[in-house]
Amino acid sequence: MITINGKQYPFKAGQTVLEAATAAGVYIPTLCSHPHLTAFGACRLCLVQIDNVRGLPTACTIPLTDGMNIRTESEDIQRLRREIMLLMLSEHPYSCLVCKDKDLCVKYNSCTTKAGKITGCNLCSWKEGCEVRKVVDYLKIDEITYPIHYHDYPLKREEPFIDRDYNLCVLCGRCVRVCEDIRGIGAIAFLNRGHKTRVGTAFDMSNVEAGCVFCGACLDECPTAALTGRATKWLAKTEKRTKTTCNFCGVGCAMVVEGRRSTVMRAQADLEGPANKGQACVLGRFCIPSFFNAIGRLRYPLVRKDGVLTPVQWEEALKAAADGLKAHDPGDVRIIISPQVTNETAYLLSRMSREVLPGSIMELDSAFDTVALRSSRELLGNAGSSGSLVAINNAGTILIVGADLHLDHSVLRVRINAAHKRGAKVIWLGPMPQGEDRLVDYHYPGTDYLDKLAGLLRKMAHDAHNFEGSNEFLESLVGFKDSKESTELAKLIRGKSLCILLGKGVLMDQPEAVFTAAYNLLVLTRSPRGLILLLESNSQGISDVSGLPTAALESPPAAKAYYVTSGNAYVPKEADFLVLQDIFESPLMERADVVLPGTGMPEDAGTITSLEGRVQALDPIALAPGMSKQDWLIVAKLAIQMGGAGFAYDTAGQVTEEMFKATKVKSLGLIAKDSYAFKLHTMEQPQRTAHSSPTNKNVHGHRGADIVYKVDDLRRLYKYWGVVE
Repeated sequence: MITINGKQYPFKAGQTVLEAATAAGVYIPTLCSHPHLTAFGACRLCLVQIDNVRGLPTACTIPLTDGMNIRTESEDIQRLRREIMLLMLSEHPYSCLVCKDKDLCVKYNSCTTKAGKITGCNLCSWKEGCEVRKVVDYLKIDEITYPIHYHDYPLKREEPFIDRDYNLCVLCGRCVRVCEDIRGIGAIAFLNRGHKTRVGTAFDMSNVEAGCVFCGACLDECPTAALTGRATKWLAKTEKRTKTTCNFCGVGCAMVVEGRRSTVMRAQADLEGPANKGQACVLGRFCIPSFFNAIGRLRYPLVRKDGVLTPVQWEEALKAAADGLKAHDPGDVRIIISPQVTNETAYLLSRMSREVLPGSIMELDSAFDTVALRSSRELLGNAGSSGSLVAINNAGTILIVGADLHLDHSVLRVRINAAHKRGAKVIWLGPMPQGEDRLVDYHYPGTDYLDKLAGLLRKMAHDAHNFEGSNEFLESLVGFKDSKESTELAKLIRGKSLCILLGKGVLMDQPEAVFTAAYNLLVLTRSPRGLILLLESNSQGISDVSGLPTAALESPPAAKAYYVTSGNAYVPKEADFLVLQDIFESPLMERADVVLPGTGMPEDAGTITSLEGRVQALDPIALAPGMSKQDWLIVAKLAIQMGGAGFAYDTAGQVTEEMFKATKVKSLGLIAKDSYAFKLHTMEQPQRTAHSSPTNKNVHGHRGADIVYKVDDLRRLYKYWGVVE
């Protein structure tokens, strides 16, 4: 037990004074501390008195011991805190903070006055979240006794997404530390000394040139409005907040989104998110409002009449879709599922395929995910990654194969960076995006993934000598040759726990054989739980609730009727009938006979499953635009229109409950993977042909739209990176 201000409280081993006080509900002012950052002690505001401890130590840096007697609000402490805060305010616009009329101003002048430079709270877009205001109010500061030293730094607005007004910076260092320690980027740092100290980049480069990936972590850490999101800073006050899950990629980042009336307005990473731990990427942090509020959203059901798509009521659209699908033999109908739909939508599509259109072909609209899930099912007995993301944290060696973490699944860099700082070696096979060299220890740039992995596997298997089935396994490796690279890789991997991240780049070189080789490496290194498949959005969940991908032919014959849930799907020109269920206008609409407007992540209810098998909820905060409906409801009503039984649902929750009973997805949370069978699989010499997708995929395709061309700042950033022209 410890004592804080005369009251006893329990504490946990390793906690600091600040952490224990916060848990106990005792407020200690601070500007430089944050739950995910190591103690820094820069602002000196969290000074406390501790019996038998000399001076006034900072609460954020002092670990607790049993029996400590701590005082947080003595006269000496408060006097010193006020002096520290006064010195900070002498370099910070403070007029509104000490104004005698500030309470009336807040009450009657609640609308923020837009301005370039911020010279007072009423001109500040972040006044309600400003931590400086909270500290000033707590310390009851009503007069500044030091002369102001205004830096008059120019505003920095020339780069994407973030506005920077360093006249508001209090040098807490949180932005610098999160960029370096958590994200592993190090794009910004403290420059100069004394009164000239400021945050910036080396040689005053732009943030883009300095390697910034615009993840928004610095903005989320900033206690003032020195860093603000340009697209949302002047929006009106939000009316509601909710927790949901981003489905721009498969990591499953938990997000806190804010809305007003029927519109999503802001998005921020959830500090308690199990997969992302308060971190996000440029897509999740900045693009959710801009993308889903962009022009081109589908708002009305459309039916082609006399060659022209015409707005109609839902009853007519559903009847036209049902009549067109039923006019074809079920074997001539193909259902293509977008990785971005919810588990509930996929479950109902699966039911419709089996019960209403028995014999129809259903497939997942992702070449890599289809191969990855099918291969893992053959290797493991269950489709998906063999373990959770914790495998990255615990690995001694991390092998990244065919990935692009610069654009896809970039939040995983946070875990990789943490493991790397702990001592794990990071090896990259394949082309490596610019900026990753800071994280990677060894890089092998070629795309001959199978040769590298099979050669490494042969070397490791020879070194392992006697193991069950060793003779048969070694014979299957005869056709693969050792190389200098194989020997080097074996030295790096031998004797260490291994985690392998497989990305869509392996489609270029015998993906099924690459999956087998990678999995065998994990078995040989006794790290079978280390296989992480870098899947799109909700492909894992779609597989879990629908059984996709099946063992059907790799390229089934072309169908006559198509029902697709993305304008990015490949539909041959010879198709007789096409139903398109999407959220944005797309070129595929020119060929569609019926268009059904669905909903996006801010408007969706239901669940999605991350690439590690974590089932998470979607909580809608915005209303569907126009007459559009949630996708699960569209599928249910269409199935009823086609004569299906048991498709009458009132809420997404009813579908979820039925889905939990009928599939391997039993509840929210991480799906148990105890049934996986871990054993070596003999290697077969494949024909030297690579997989390719007939779909012209976008850089960041979400249903029928490319996020890059819906969000202007993202396009600017990607132009600099050379991703788009």
